[in-house]
Amino acid sequence: MPEDHAGILDLCQKLHKAGKPAGFALGNAKGDGNGFANWALWSHNGSLLDEEGNVVINSKETIAALNWVKQLYPTFIAGTTSWNDVSNNRAYSSQEISLTANGVSLYFSLKNDPATKAIADDSEHQLLPKGVAKVSPMAGLTLNAMVFKHSPYPNAAKAFLQYMMEKDQYEPWLNANSGYWSQPLAAYAEAAVWKGDPKVSIFKDTMKSTYYDGYKGPISTATGAVSADYVLIQMFSAVATGAATPEAAAAEAEQRCKRYFRRQNR
Repeated sequence: MPEDHAGILDLCQKLHKAGKPAGFALGNAKGDGNGFANWALWSHNGSLLDEEGNVVINSKETIAALNWVKQLYPTFIAGTTSWNDVSNNRAYSSQEISLTANGVSLYFSLKNDPATKAIADDSEHQLLPKGVAKVSPMAGLTLNAMVFKHSPYPNAAKAFLQYMMEKDQYEPWLNANSGYWSQPLAAYAEAAVWKGDPKVSIFKDTMKSTYYDGYKGPISTATGAVSADYVLIQMFSAVATGAATPEAAAAEAEQRCKRYFRRQNR
């Protein structure tokens, strides 16, 4: 897949013409929808926040991203604005689309089913294209392990988490997840999961990504709320469908984001 926006658009136009279009979630899909919206934004060097935590979503970079997605959207299979997190899985496995963005779980569900193994064999993986970014603008999938402050046994809980991160426990767990996430500890970069299937090995270092929800600012409750409220997805969807101009959609997203950060700072 090309790394530049013009090349991606050209590819998707050709796939659409061939009757095997692309499909990226533009509905309220917590994983895939946010993933596509973030990629479209970050690959144009846009961001939700600056380094100081100021809302900067209404920028020329965002407008460029919105205009690009407006061009890209007609090449998609119909209905992507109502997709949830399983929609692109179904469309790809039924061969209605030939290109999408998804966790590696889709690949393994195809690979492990005799009825769809041929599709898995004919599928290839790639990090999300860079666009004008210096590296692939995609966030690593992080699973959090936390201890509640009100836990009656905080020391035991912390000891359990430490135990689970040791090699004898953690590495089999990592291997069993088939590359769905990558390790937060560099020591596990040589785990068996990254050596068994070359189509998965490219994701070994995704936790080294400089991107995350709320990039470039501090991680906070508000950045999580913006993601959970689908602010960026709805901004892109409105422009893609012609419901709003890029300028109007970016201004609305800015207002919605600022509400969350005002609440956080009270």
